Amino acid sequence: MPNAGSWVKSGQLDAIYPTPQLDAIDQINAGLPGAKVQVEPVSGNLEALWMNNAKPILASTAVRQAISYAIDRAAIVGRIYGPLDVKNPAQSFYPPILSAFGGQDFSVYGLDLAKVDELMTGDGWAKNGDGIWAKGADTATLTISTIAGNKRRELMQQVLQQQLKDAGFGLTIQNAAAPDLFGKILPDGDFDLGIWTLVTTFPDPSLSYAFDSTNIPSEANEFSGLNYSRTDVAGLNDVLATVDTSTDDATRLAATQEGDKLLADSATSLPLAAVPNVLLTLDKIGGPVSINPSEGPFWNLEQWGLVG
Repeated sequence: MPNAGSWVKSGQLDAIYPTPQLDAIDQINAGLPGAKVQVEPVSGNLEALWMNNAKPILASTAVRQAISYAIDRAAIVGRIYGPLDVKNPAQSFYPPILSAFGGQDFSVYGLDLAKVDELMTGDGWAKNGDGIWAKGADTATLTISTIAGNKRRELMQQVLQQQLKDAGFGLTIQNAAAPDLFGKILPDGDFDLGIWTLVTTFPDPSLSYAFDSTNIPSEANEFSGLNYSRTDVAGLNDVLATVDTSTDDATRLAATQEGDKLLADSATSLPLAAVPNVLLTLDKIGGPVSINPSEGPFWNLEQWGLVG
């Protein structure tokens, strides 16, 4: 939320639970007189670069892998989230509150332009006079979309734009208002790349809603499915079903890690960072004020009170 710190400092609000935007991070680092700041890194929030696997260019596993090797996620995370003490990129689609289930399979993807060249040339691409990969009449020029006005993600897009250009990919930014993005653009599949956050509010390791192919938006589910990336990986549905239905802890853990490996090997999308939760409260607020990773900051609001 923009100007979150200012709203607290001015007394307009006694407490606020903002999305970590750049201005809020700057204000937190500068200090907020008369206010307390809590940052909880163990959250249910996982931000990712999502790839529309149904688009002709991105239907190629080699191209998706090349994009993943073209991105310096560590540099992005350090620049965007370093001030909140988030130092490392996410290596799984399981957020911190479910870290016991996730593996480290996406750690294979780091900036490696030689690997990009190997994958793209092996898939029949060659750079044109503008330094952009081309294959027949196609060029590796993509669009990227997120919520318009989200300064953190807009900065991330600009960094990605430069990194992908250095690797031979063109990238055009096409942002939209949240109702348009989530109500039409993503369900209709009218995008190439996107940035949004998976939010887990219950500590259960199900990812089928986001990756099971039956949840790809379609007439069959009245375009209500949330698999916006159009992920359809052989064997993944069965693995995700095991996670959802098994009552044996060891079986379930093995399935979550097998699913992570299938997602990483196919590079259907790329996890970027766990997004911490932030709570700002005025000093006059007392009581056991804390952030519950599943229920948010107001889970015990009835125990809060005024000091003095």
